[in-house]
Amino acid sequence: MIRRSTPSRGFTLLELVLVMVIVCAALAAAAPSLRGFWAGRRTDDAARQLLAATAFAHSQSVADGQVYRLNVDRQSNKYVLTRLEQGMFVELGTNIGRIHELPEDMRISLTRADGTGVDYVDFYPTGRTDPAIIEVIPERSEPIRIVCLSPTETFHIQDPSEARMR
Repeated sequence: MIRRSTPSRGFTLLELVLVMVIVCAALAAAAPSLRGFWAGRRTDDAARQLLAATAFAHSQSVADGQVYRLNVDRQSNKYVLTRLEQGMFVELGTNIGRIHELPEDMRISLTRADGTGVDYVDFYPTGRTDPAIIEVIPERSEPIRIVCLSPTETFHIQDPSEARMR
């Protein structure tokens, strides 16, 4: 009786090693750009969290009939929301009112719309806001600007093309 050999259906060790070499080469080529991607995501997340704090302060000041303040500490890269109660600004005692710290490789900057540096922005019960520009500045990429250019606006993330037009 003659047996016919059937071709094997698996991969050889050489084929598997070759595929692994190709995958490793592709990952090595993509790794530098992925590092920049994750840094950009962290910057974007920090800016959006700060934007959410301004939106909360704006809406709560109108709802509560009290002045809210976004306090920024540029030396420690921290910010916190407070509320005016009996002539003093006090912490909110909520998660959004806790002290928020930017990652170590980022800085925060706050200036009035006229260019003067300040440490806080007030949100009033009338719906008005102190015009200001907040920048989240990472070490290795472009800063993200959160702007409110008039007292009747709310803060928004400024499109880079919008910044070039000014």
